[in-house]
Amino acid sequence: MNTPARHPIPVRRGRLRQAAASLEQATGTHVQIIGGTLLLSPPRTAEHAAPLIALRDTLRPQLPPPHEAFKNVSVPMPGDPDDYATPDLTIGPRAFKDDDGRLLDADAVELAVEVISPSERLKGINEKTAWSASPACCRSPRGPAHGRCSAAPVRASTGA
Repeated sequence: MNTPARHPIPVRRGRLRQAAASLEQATGTHVQIIGGTLLLSPPRTAEHAAPLIALRDTLRPQLPPPHEAFKNVSVPMPGDPDDYATPDLTIGPRAFKDDDGRLLDADAVELAVEVISPSERLKGINEKTAWSASPACCRSPRGPAHGRCSAAPVRASTGA
């Protein structure tokens, strides 16, 4: 998979989320806003999806009742009301699935998982996971030496 494309798009601050939603709908790409920049990623491959499905299927039965494993849930980034990241898998409150909002508050995230593409740069990975005060785990198809989990302890409520 290629590194997310960075192209200047003439969109005013405060309207980036609307532009991101329009791009996602029109192109089918995965869009995030990091540092005021729209990041577009191509559709996920089986190589990307397989570890997420396995992890989600492993975690789900072990989660305490108020938690759920979500795919494609966006989390606001600190410092800019337009910025948000969308981890590949997010553990958060089950009540969020009945919420009308699109963003899950970063404080409600128990675990965020990001699968790294072989071509993704460390800078891009760090930018996407900068919001995370809770544990973040990155898995790389390049092998275990390239994946990392934060040193932050998992909150007791996750059962981990």
